[in-house]
Amino acid sequence: MWALWGTALRATVDALASIGSDDPAVIGASIARATELVQTVRAAGLTVYVTLFEGALGQALAAAGHREQARARLEEAIALGRSTEMCFYEAELLRLRAHTQDDPATRSSELAAALDLARRQGTPLYELRAALDDFELRGGPPARRSWKLSTGCPPIARCPNWRVLAACWPEPLRGSPHFRGRTRSRLIRRACCVPYREQVTRARDADACPGALQVHQAADGALVRVRLPGGRLTADQLAALARASNELASATLELTARGNLQLRAITDVMAVADAIANAGLLPSPTHERVRNIVASPLSGRVGGLADLQSWVGELDAAICAEPLLAQLGGRFWFSIDDGRADVSGLGADVGVHVLADGCAVLLDGRDTGVRLAPDDVVPTLTELAVRFTQMRGNFWRVNELIDPSVLVPGAAPGSRFPAVTKAPVGWIPQRDGRVTLGAAVPLGILPARVAEFLAAIEAPIAITPWRSVLVFDLDEAIADTALRVLAPLGLVFDENSPWLNVSACTGSPGCASSAADVRADAALSVRTEAAASGVHRHFVGCERACGSPLAGEVLVATAQGYRLLRKA
Repeated sequence: MWALWGTALRATVDALASIGSDDPAVIGASIARATELVQTVRAAGLTVYVTLFEGALGQALAAAGHREQARARLEEAIALGRSTEMCFYEAELLRLRAHTQDDPATRSSELAAALDLARRQGTPLYELRAALDDFELRGGPPARRSWKLSTGCPPIARCPNWRVLAACWPEPLRGSPHFRGRTRSRLIRRACCVPYREQVTRARDADACPGALQVHQAADGALVRVRLPGGRLTADQLAALARASNELASATLELTARGNLQLRAITDVMAVADAIANAGLLPSPTHERVRNIVASPLSGRVGGLADLQSWVGELDAAICAEPLLAQLGGRFWFSIDDGRADVSGLGADVGVHVLADGCAVLLDGRDTGVRLAPDDVVPTLTELAVRFTQMRGNFWRVNELIDPSVLVPGAAPGSRFPAVTKAPVGWIPQRDGRVTLGAAVPLGILPARVAEFLAAIEAPIAITPWRSVLVFDLDEAIADTALRVLAPLGLVFDENSPWLNVSACTGSPGCASSAADVRADAALSVRTEAAASGVHRHFVGCERACGSPLAGEVLVATAQGYRLLRKA
C-alpha cells in the first residue's frame, strides 16, 4: 500500500514540476503518468491524500491549458473529500477550481466560497491565496507568480506551492539538495502554514456537533439534536418532543441522515433539555452525543437474517457504561445491518453486517474480512470504539486515520457496500401478520402537529436514516385508518413519489452560510421532470454540502443558480 502511495506521490509531484518545462510532450507525459497512478490508488480503495493528489493534477492540467479536464479532476477531489469527511484541503480545491471557470462572476463566487471556508477552517495560507486571487480578479495588481518560474531551483521548487508541499508531505519528498538544512519548522513558518492535518484538527479540537445538552447557535436560533439509537422511540417520547417543539421551538421536528431528531429556533434551551430528559431520551448526559447507532429499521419484523433489536439496546448500554467513550466525537457512529444491506452502505465508522455464516466487521462501510459470532458483536464494536479513542489524537472519524485497518488486527479492507438512498415506504406486511406503515417525510421536516398524530396511534416508532418514519405492529384496520389520516397531512406512502428522490440541507434562513432557500427550491424541483428521473438530488446552500448522501447528484446554490457539485 505504501509503495503504491509513494509512487503516486512522486508522479504527482513530477506532474506539478513539469509545468516549468517548455516541452508540451514532457508536461503531457507527466500528467498522464500521474493520472494513471492516482486512478490505481483509487481502485485499491485508498483515500488518504487522494484529494491532495487530485488537486495537484487539476492544478497541472489547468496550467497546461486543459481547463475542462482540470475542473473535472478538482470536482472529483471535492466530492471525495466530502464523502470521506476529509475536507482539510477543500478551500484550496475550491480556489483552484475557480481558475478553470471562464465566467468572471462564477470565478468570483467560487473564490468567495474558498475564502469563506478557509476562514471557517482556520487555514490562513488558503485564506491568503483566495483573498489575493479575488483581489486580482477585481482589478488589483497581479499578486501571483507565473506558472513558469525562472529560477535555479530543481523541478520540485518550481512548483508554485513547493514550500507547502515540502512542509506538508512526507519526508521522501524533501530528499532534494534544495531542501537540505531546512528543518520542518522553518519550512512551515516560511510557508505561513502548518501541516494540513494540524490545520484541520486545530480548528476542530472542540467538537461542535450538537446534542441535547450542547446547543448549536444557528441563524434562526438555538438547535439541539436528540440521539435515537437505532432510530427507535416510543409514542410517548415522540409526543413529548412534539409538545416541546410546539411550545418552545419552531413547531417542527427535523429528521437527520443518522435517524436522529432535531429541534430548532428554541426559545428556552433548559426547558427543552428537561423535556428530553423527562421523556427518557437522555440516559447519559456524559455520553449523549456519542450514542450514534443506525440499524436496519425493519429488523425482526420484515426480512433480514437476524433480529437486531436487542443488539441496539445492548450496544447503547455498553457505550454509556464505558467512561472513555465520552471522548468520542459527535460525528462517530456505529452501524448494525441485519444482512439486507440497507445501512452498511451509509459509511459508519465501525459496524457489523450479518451474513449466513457470522457477522462481518466493517470500517467506514468496508468489509474488513474479519468475522464474528453474534455474541461477540457488542463487545467488539465497543472495543473498536475504545481503540479509536485511544489513538485518534484530534481526529473525529475513522476515515481520517492514515490506515484505518490498524483498528482491526487481520483486517483486509474490501469493497464498500452500495449506498441506499430510498426509504422503505407504504404498506409493509410483517412476518407475524401485522403491518408496518412506512412514511417518507418531505425534506425531513415533520410538523409537530403531524408528529402528534403519529404518536396518537400508540405504536412503536422508528426514524430511519432516509428521513422517513416507520410505525410498527399495527393490525390492518388501524393501519388503514392511520394511512387515511396521515396521507392528507403530507406524509408520503407512495414508493414511486418524486419526494423520495429529493433532499436538502437546512439552507436559508436557518443557515447563515447558505446562498439560497434550498428547501423551497428542492420542493419546487419535485414538480419537474428531473425529480421523477429516478436519480436522487440533494440541494445545498454552500460548498460544504451538509447532509449529502453517498449516492446521487449534489447541486449547490450560487448567485447564478444551481451548479452540479457531484454527478450521480
